[in-house]
Amino acid sequence: MIRMLFNRLSLVSLVLCLATIVLWARSYPRRDVVVFRYASGSASRECAIGTNRGLLAVSIFTVPDSERATVEHLTGEHLDKSLFYYVRGEPTRGPEPSRWWNSLGFAAETSRLITGFRTSSTIVFVPMWLLVLVTLAAPSAQCIRHVRRRRQGRCAVCGYDLRASPDRCPECGAIPLRRFLLELWRPFSTARLARNAIEHRVG
Repeated sequence: MIRMLFNRLSLVSLVLCLATIVLWARSYPRRDVVVFRYASGSASRECAIGTNRGLLAVSIFTVPDSERATVEHLTGEHLDKSLFYYVRGEPTRGPEPSRWWNSLGFAAETSRLITGFRTSSTIVFVPMWLLVLVTLAAPSAQCIRHVRRRRQGRCAVCGYDLRASPDRCPECGAIPLRRFLLELWRPFSTARLARNAIEHRVG
């Protein structure tokens, strides 16, 4: 049961890793942001997750009920209504490099704006290379374990000793990768030999 959960976790983590790499490459020419607005308690909050120049940004924008009417009048939107939308635009400048960790992509900013109405915002920046490393950990561990088991003559799936049955694991029924690839190639190899024999007879 634990092995099955780890295998599924590794697969999901690998998919997330590939998706993160795609978003990482896309974050330089394009900025993608997903926004979700909702009312919670005595305030209206707008949460946003976006990518920008190799960074993943998570922000929370809060408007208290005492200032909601003013903000709604200025923006022309009802903040008490749940809303989910997607924004795509040009990349912007990231956080200012005031600390050494900002150069690596880490940053956190909290501000309170008073411009006729009072709001607060919090934004956290995380480098996407860190997300790639985190999501790549489980697939890498799985790959290392498979290689170690193959070198030891054991099944890469369940670890059963395959020295007596190298073609198929008697415990879980798995076929070794080399044997599997040979079985896939055999029809093509047989067809090629038959074609060569026919051409030799015709010639």
